[in-house]
Amino acid sequence: LFIGLSLVFANQFSGVNAISFYSKNLFLKIGLSDNVANRVNTGLGGINILAGLIIALPIKKIGVRYTYLASLFFVILSLGDRKS
Repeated sequence: LFIGLSLVFANQFSGVNAISFYSKNLFLKIGLSDNVANRVNTGLGGINILAGLIIALPIKKIGVRYTYLASLFFVILSLGDRKS
């Protein structure tokens, strides 16, 4: 139960949904024009679709749990590599 709740918490509070929802506004606030912000936003959606299609095969082969744990491991590894 603890592992399941931890995985759901990490998924919901990772911020990916907020970035996807507000991405056009974020791109406009950093100084991009409306046309460029639309193009970058479309590219971001395309990258999300492509990533979903790429990960579909490993999920079928090794399972959702191990794929999710591996992705969390790499996120933790990339965040821990910061040098201040």
